Amino acid sequence: MSTTDIALVALQTRDAGSKPGTRGPHLNLFSGGLPKVQKAEAAPATAAERVEAFAKTRKMTADATKVLTIVVESYERTGTPVRMDGFEIAAKTGLTFERVDAIRSELLCASVLRVRSDNPFGIDGLIPGDAWNRRP
Repeated sequence: MSTTDIALVALQTRDAGSKPGTRGPHLNLFSGGLPKVQKAEAAPATAAERVEAFAKTRKMTADATKVLTIVVESYERTGTPVRMDGFEIAAKTGLTFERVDAIRSELLCASVLRVRSDNPFGIDGLIPGDAWNRRP
């Protein structure tokens, strides 16, 4: 290989990942060459896994996680607000009505849930709130 071939290979390697207006990625020959690409972790697939990860970062109780899971799963499946009353949610989660009502109030205050009515009768339903939409 001649010196011109080496220079051409070095130029092609340097320009391979460059953007217009920059000088491109420089090879640091003493650290092993080209930088290694790190792959991001795969996001959880199901709604329950995403709620679990959200609850872990927010340090939510297990009861609040159950209520939030029901609301998120139902909203993502149907696209409409969850019109279940507290008694139905209590029956599905195995909690008391008073506990579900307290959790609902906590989640509403923390902007994890919102109340929306989208029908002519004014029946309110729960949807994921702004804090859920801004999750990392």
